[in-house]
Amino acid sequence: MTCQGRARSLLIITFVVPTKFVLGYRLFRIRIAKQFNQRVSSISSSAKSSKTNNYIPTMPSMHERIREDLLNKERALWTALTSADPAPAIWKLSNPEACFLFPQMPIITLEDEDAFKKAVRPPFHRFDAYQFEEVRVIIVDLMAGVVTYKVRAVRGKKEYTASGSTTWSQGSDGEWTLACHQETLM
Repeated sequence: MTCQGRARSLLIITFVVPTKFVLGYRLFRIRIAKQFNQRVSSISSSAKSSKTNNYIPTMPSMHERIREDLLNKERALWTALTSADPAPAIWKLSNPEACFLFPQMPIITLEDEDAFKKAVRPPFHRFDAYQFEEVRVIIVDLMAGVVTYKVRAVRGKKEYTASGSTTWSQGSDGEWTLACHQETLM
């Protein structure tokens, strides 16, 4: 019987037998975990001692992956904002209840698609280039985060400098959507 088969059998037994068997199952689990940890440490120590393979790839932490996802979404948002026709891409990135706070404009929401498209019609935020500075990603929890930054954008010889922040939320489908975007002129 394999270890996996024994574990399944013991798991079933724990529901119908006295507590001494439950304790035995826990000890079995601890022993398996120790054996696994010993194998992993022996593999990693042999890999470290090898001259040809001294790098062991590791999976990035959950926060690092969230941080990278949010930065990619923010870049996608600014690529959309600075495009010739931003409405379709912004609409796709946004939560249905999203709001946008741009300088010297009323608050924009997605409640009325025609009004939204009219508010961001070309040339809405048309820039030749943009650059983020002082970027900070704040992970609220595994399902929400905020990206704050200073943005410098150029259109011809005219420069636009603002602070910005975007709040992102992750839906049940795992997709990050924009909840609120705000810019303040500096």
